[in-house]
Amino acid sequence: MGVWTHWVLYNLPPDTRELPEAVPTEVQLPSEALQGRNDFGGIGYGGPCPPGPGHHYRFIVYALEKPLDLAGGASKQDVLNAMQGNILAQGQLTGIYR
Repeated sequence: MGVWTHWVLYNLPPDTRELPEAVPTEVQLPSEALQGRNDFGGIGYGGPCPPGPGHHYRFIVYALEKPLDLAGGASKQDVLNAMQGNILAQGQLTGIYR
């Protein structure tokens, strides 16, 4: 089935400790973080809709040296390309739907 991108979120302020429920589907959030286009074709988080048992959800976070010089609504690939040479650390959480 491949990889399906549910959410692209970038330029999150470094002091962010949590995200609220029901983040608005706006390009720029009140925190000034930006949201990109997901694989549903929209802005913001597109909820889970697993095709079957044993589905994996992978959340990857990156610590960057500086904010990305991208407008809101960027694609996942645009964000990944802009991060090159700017990544200080990264972490990943994988949840399995059964």
